[in-house]
Amino acid sequence: VNVCAWVLPRLPAADAEAWHALRIAAKQLRHGLDFLAPLWPDRAVAHYRRHLAAIQRRLGRLQDWENVAHRLRDQGTPESAKVQRWLERSHSRRVVRWRRKSLEDAHELLAQKPPWKRSRAAK
Repeated sequence: VNVCAWVLPRLPAADAEAWHALRIAAKQLRHGLDFLAPLWPDRAVAHYRRHLAAIQRRLGRLQDWENVAHRLRDQGTPESAKVQRWLERSHSRRVVRWRRKSLEDAHELLAQKPPWKRSRAAK
C-alpha cells in the first residue's frame, strides 16, 4: 500500500506504460479477488470488484487509444499524421477524464479496508 500511495499521485504525468501497468495490476487483483471471493463478505467483494472493473475499463480504453496513435505514427504518412493530430485533439479531454476517474477509484480502494481484512460476519 505504501508503494501505491507513492505511485498514484505521479501517474497523471506518467507515460502510457505506467498506465498500462496499473491496468494490468488491477486485472490481476480482480482475478485473484474473483477466485477467492467466497472467503470474504459478498458486499465488500462486490464493491471492490466494481472499482477494479471500472479501472480496467477506463484504462483499457486508454490503451486502445494509445495503440491506435502508435499505429498511426508508424504509418508515417501525411494522412496518418493528420488523423493522429485530430485524434489527439478530440480525445485529449477523454484521456484526462479516464485517468482522473481511474485514480479516484484507485484512491478509494486504498482508503478502505479490503475484503480480505474484513470479518466474515459482515457478510
